[in-house]
Amino acid sequence: KRTRENMVNKSITVAEYIADFFIQKGIKYIFGFQGGAILKILHELIATGKVEYIQNYHEQASSFCADSYSRVSQDIGVAIATSGPGATNLVTGIANAQLDSIPTLFITGQDYTQNVTRNNAARLNGFQDLDIVSVVKPITKYAVMLKNPHDVKYEFEKCYYLAKNGRPGAVLIDIPIDVQFAPVDVDSTKSFTPPREQPYHLDKTIEVINLLKSAKRPVVLAGGGIQVAKATPELDEFVKLSKIPVVTTLNGLDSVKHSYSFAGLHGNVYSNIIVRNADLILAIGARFGQRQVGKIPKN
Repeated sequence: KRTRENMVNKSITVAEYIADFFIQKGIKYIFGFQGGAILKILHELIATGKVEYIQNYHEQASSFCADSYSRVSQDIGVAIATSGPGATNLVTGIANAQLDSIPTLFITGQDYTQNVTRNNAARLNGFQDLDIVSVVKPITKYAVMLKNPHDVKYEFEKCYYLAKNGRPGAVLIDIPIDVQFAPVDVDSTKSFTPPREQPYHLDKTIEVINLLKSAKRPVVLAGGGIQVAKATPELDEFVKLSKIPVVTTLNGLDSVKHSYSFAGLHGNVYSNIIVRNADLILAIGARFGQRQVGKIPKN
């Protein structure tokens, strides 16, 4: 078993760095289905003795496990897969995590760098060298192939930050086999610097407070964003103090302890009546999608 202490000031492989990165972040569970292009990383993860690898029997199951684990814990969900069809089998779970704003990190193995970067217009140069980054870019916050071993620290720090900060979502790192085995001096590699946080505008809060004071029939519409932000205690406290009735979206059913169930297309009649008769709707962690408010009539 390796420890952080015996790795300092020592050249290690990219795969060893990845395993150590997860330990530093307190990630204890990783879901996946192994294949040749991901075995080096998987070996190093298991060698730590601190990360439990949970093998599914289909990559799609792994992607949904990562999504589900993130929803019910304070950790980011992680899933791994091999190249080609292993990587594409993750796609549905990746899309689900991204659309529901669930912080998830997906790692895919890739064929040798020379095969995936060769510019000869061939559809395939090696074995399962599919461009998974291009496939998942529309359904991730960030997706990148790790071509340079010395970028491993920067890319993993960036992916971890993007998955969890701002509006959370899915990120993916694709790593060629030869890069996984490549040595890297972690202490001399560049790090990722998070962007400066935007200042909070108190005037918006004051505007909301004034609207609530003047409303006669206000209602809170609580959505799935409450759980994503881990803000259930704050919402419960707000409802307790304000005594404003609460309805939820379907995704927000478990976002507050006491509500009049959920409104919308498949919601309860009384919940929709509450919303329809309200003179102010305070939507928190929710969007006014078609299933919530119906179709937009044409002019």
